[in-house]
Amino acid sequence: KGLVSKVDKYSYLHPNFNQTVTRTGRLSSSNPNGQNFPRSGTAPIKKLINSVLGFTVNADLSQIEWRNAGALSKDKVMCEELWHDFDVHSDRARRSFGGDQLDSHSKAFKAMRQASKTFNFRMIYGGTAKAFFYDGAMPDFPLQKYEEIVQDFYKKYKGLRSWQLANLRLLDKQKYLRSPSGRVLTFKYNSNPDDGALGYSPQQVCNYPVQSFSTDCMLVAMYEVYKKLIKYNLLSKVILQVHDSLVFDCPPDEVWIVSKICTDAFESIPALVKQHFGFDMGVPITCEVAIGRTYGDLKVEYKAKEVTYSTINTFVLFEMLTDCLKRLYVYHG
Repeated sequence: KGLVSKVDKYSYLHPNFNQTVTRTGRLSSSNPNGQNFPRSGTAPIKKLINSVLGFTVNADLSQIEWRNAGALSKDKVMCEELWHDFDVHSDRARRSFGGDQLDSHSKAFKAMRQASKTFNFRMIYGGTAKAFFYDGAMPDFPLQKYEEIVQDFYKKYKGLRSWQLANLRLLDKQKYLRSPSGRVLTFKYNSNPDDGALGYSPQQVCNYPVQSFSTDCMLVAMYEVYKKLIKYNLLSKVILQVHDSLVFDCPPDEVWIVSKICTDAFESIPALVKQHFGFDMGVPITCEVAIGRTYGDLKVEYKAKEVTYSTINTFVLFEMLTDCLKRLYVYHG
C-alpha cells in the first residue's frame, strides 16, 4: 500500500516532523518520511504531490555543508574558492579523476565531475581510500590510486584536515563537542570490537559538527522566511522542509515574492549567524529556486542572482498560458 495508506480523506499527506530525535539537531520526519523522496526526477511518486494553490516552489541552499566545512575549519583555500565561486568539483575531476583529458562539455567529463563531487563531499565527512575503492558507483581505480587522491585532497585543504583532527583530540579530552550555536554534540564510544573499530567514529566526528551547524543555519533562515510570510499576509504555505531546502505551495501571484523572500533569507545567513550566535562564518551563502506545477515536476532552476521579478513572472505566465492552450485543445477536440 505504501504512501496510499498515509493519505487522509482529503487526499493530503501529513508527515510528522520531529525536533529532538537526531544527534545533530536536524529535523527528522516519520509516518510517512517526507524527507526521503529521491532527488531530481528519479521518484515518479513526487509528481503526484500536486500544488493546491497553483505552483510548487523549492528553495534550496547551495552546497551548504561544503560552505560550512570551510566556515568552521577556516581553511584558507576553501574560503578563497567560495568567495570566487570556484568550481571545486570540476577542479577535482581534472586533478584526480582524469577529467583533464576530456572535453569539459562532454558526457564523460560530466560523469567524472559527478564522481568528484561525491568524493569531495564524502571527504568533509572523513571519507577513506578503502571506502571509495569498494564503492561500485565510484571510478574503478586501484586502492593505491584512491590513497593518492585522498592525500592530494588533504594536501590542498590542510586547514580542513587540521580542524578535523583537532575535533578528534578535543572529543577524547572532554567527551563532547560544541557548535557555534551552543549546541552540544555527543558521540557513541564503541568498546566492543565485534561492532567495528574501537573508540569514537572518525566519520561521525567529521560529520556531526558540519551537519549540525548547517541545521542551525537553516533554522535561523526559516524564522526569517516565516516572519516575512506573516508580514506580507501571504497565502503561500510551507509544505516540506528537507534539511537544506524549503518547499512551498504558492498561488501564481506569490511565486515571485516567495522566491525573493527565500533568496534574501538564505543569503543573509552569515549576518543572522553573527547576530544570533556571534560567529563570523567568513564565507558567502547562496541558494537556488526551482518552480513547477508538482513537487516532481520542478522544471526550471534559478540561481539566486536570476531570481528577479521579470524572470520569475515570465515563467509563471508562460506556464499558465500553456495550460490554457492545452485546455482549449482538449475542449475543441
